[in-house]
Amino acid sequence: MPGPSRPPPPGQREFVHTNTTAPHPYDVAVGRRLRMARKARGLSQGDLAASLGLASHQQVQKYERGANRISASSLAMAAIYLGLPVDYFFADIEGVPQAAKGPVDPLAEDLAADPRGIALLQAWRALPTSKRNFLADLIRSAAQEPVSDD
Repeated sequence: MPGPSRPPPPGQREFVHTNTTAPHPYDVAVGRRLRMARKARGLSQGDLAASLGLASHQQVQKYERGANRISASSLAMAAIYLGLPVDYFFADIEGVPQAAKGPVDPLAEDLAADPRGIALLQAWRALPTSKRNFLADLIRSAAQEPVSDD
């Protein structure tokens, strides 16, 4: 039977594990963009984990929160899997030089940056083609109607 705990010898401290280090803001920003891209494509954390060769979705959760730093090789693999340039993940970090904008439609970029836009795109993907056509025609028709000032 163990006896009472003894104080550490003089000059030695008892080891106390503390996890007080907050995630680095860059890791949080990269994780946020990783999550946005994954969700915009309708992928689960498990799908992304499998593409990166990870054993479970939990590591992806940690990357997305910024709790764990994603390695350069894993970030490159994620970019390839998601069909994105690597600099996409650094777009929210002030002071990081960005590549010159190509033919990306600013409306599409705004839509992808808005969580409501992502939800709309996910719902759109779930619709059969006939319903997509119907809704697209309805929206075009509504947009052409004169706006009343009432």
